[in-house]
Amino acid sequence: MWDIREAARAIGAELLRPRPPYRITGAACDSRRVRPGELFVAIVGKRHDGHDFLEEAFARGAAGALVSRDPGVGHNLVLVEDTVAALWELARWRRESLSMPTVGITGSFGKTTSKELLAAALGSRFAVYRALESFNTEIGVPLAVLSVPDDVEIAVFELGMSGRGEIARLCELVRPWAGLITGVGEAHLGPLGSREEIAAAKWELAQALPE
Repeated sequence: MWDIREAARAIGAELLRPRPPYRITGAACDSRRVRPGELFVAIVGKRHDGHDFLEEAFARGAAGALVSRDPGVGHNLVLVEDTVAALWELARWRRESLSMPTVGITGSFGKTTSKELLAAALGSRFAVYRALESFNTEIGVPLAVLSVPDDVEIAVFELGMSGRGEIARLCELVRPWAGLITGVGEAHLGPLGSREEIAAAKWELAQALPE
């Protein structure tokens, strides 16, 4: 859990209509899947604007929201210029407070299955966190970082990509202590052009591991 007042100060944002409870238990960008105590991230996309779903998010128990404008709905609104950029800032801030080792998993197939199997195996001895869904994108991974509980001993993250440099960027956030590459297929053959390029993109996980 983390304090939304501290988070707003950390990224230089204004907190609109503050009121308790201030403790945040996780983060979500889909108003239909917000759980009580979570931060709702209002992302402006090509087809939908998350600000239009603030009322639903708060009805489901959101404790606050990350917004780029004030729609006049809700409380504990962290007002920023760009919610995606601010999501990354918040995730970096939260990661600084977490000392547990992390495991990164990538590959052209089997990421979610591998994540679940590894989390189950480690869970027999440690308190393990893994995202309940396939949060492996530039949006999903920071959401997962913001959802890590304080008492976790090991966290397992999926890392997806569609081009070179994306795994490296996710690793800068997650800081993996260990990694698993499930395999190299042809899922991203179009944007990358060859299996060799796909392998090189996946290998960014190995390059991010401590020596």
